[in-house]
Amino acid sequence: MYKEHFEDVINGPVINEKQIKRIQNLIETAKKEGATVALEGERVGNVITPYVLTNVTNNSTIAKEEIFGQALSAISFDTEEEALELANDTEFGLSSAVFTTDLEKGISFARKVESGMTHVNEQTVKDEETMPFGGEKASGLEHYNDEWALEEFTTVKWISVQKKKENIFFEMD
Repeated sequence: MYKEHFEDVINGPVINEKQIKRIQNLIETAKKEGATVALEGERVGNVITPYVLTNVTNNSTIAKEEIFGQALSAISFDTEEEALELANDTEFGLSSAVFTTDLEKGISFARKVESGMTHVNEQTVKDEETMPFGGEKASGLEHYNDEWALEEFTTVKWISVQKKKENIFFEMD
């Protein structure tokens, strides 16, 4: 059913077989741990179509990993405070998203999420060359793009070359 709609796909293929197997193992582990599959994706070549898993807790294996694939774990909460606690209860913090009809509230919430990037009403996979890209906690050591890339990927080194022979020795009295 999904194959004929590839021209509308925004996210492309998974990088390699090892990563595909990792994502599939996380999904299978989630099912064994009690997750309910609300939307069953499929593998088509190196593309994994979206999976949506419900009945997931913050203690689930899939909730504790950076997936880097098309698997969404939906974790229920009752209050905004509980949602923030769940969002920040992870060793990772690369990118996050907040979806809301109240933009002010969404921006306020986004400021409290411990991640390198938080997007309001936008997907988490977003990269702008003039904005810092990088995470918090175990999701990266630095940020890159624009001036941040200069710091991250550059080593300053001074090399001098003398083209003509100079007498650098002198006598002292």
